[in-house]
Amino acid sequence: MNTEEFKSTFLPLGPLLYRTAFRMLGSGEDARDAVQELYVKLCREGDRALRSANPKGYCVRMMQNVCADILRRGGRNVLRMAVDVTEVRGGPAVEAADASVEGREAAALVRKALAAMPWKLREVVVLRDLEQMEMSEIEALTGMSQVNIRVTLFRGRKLLKEKITEFIKE
Repeated sequence: MNTEEFKSTFLPLGPLLYRTAFRMLGSGEDARDAVQELYVKLCREGDRALRSANPKGYCVRMMQNVCADILRRGGRNVLRMAVDVTEVRGGPAVEAADASVEGREAAALVRKALAAMPWKLREVVVLRDLEQMEMSEIEALTGMSQVNIRVTLFRGRKLLKEKITEFIKE
C-alpha cells in the first residue's frame, strides 16, 4: 500500500474512528491516542485492510479492538462525563455562549444516562440515533443481525428513557 492509497482510504475515516473510540473510552484525549494507534497498525498491516470487502467496517472493528485493549490495560476512566455531547458527534467542540442552561443540563443528563448503559446497548443507540446510520451499516460494524440490532435498539432506547427518568427524579 502506498501513501496515496492510505491517505485516500483511511484518513477520511478519521472522524468516524474518533467517534467510535470516544464512545468506548469516554475521553477525547484517549480517543485521539486510539486513532493514532490504529493508523500505526494499519500502516504495519499493509494491504490487508485494503483487500477486505468493507475497509470502513474493517477499520471500525479494528478500532473497537484497539479500544478494548486500552481498556484492558487500565488507566482509563470510561465514565468521564466532563465532555459535551457535541464531542461525541464529531470531535472537540465548545458549546455556544448563547446556549440555554436547560439545553446544557439536558445534554449532561443524556451523557450521564448513556454512560450508565451497558456498552452494547449504548453502541447501537448511538450509531442509529446520533450517527443516523442505516441498519445495514450497523450490521457491518457490529456483526449483529438486523433483527438483533432492532431488539438491542428497542431495549437501549427503553433503558435510556428509564435512566433519564431516574436521574431527573434524583
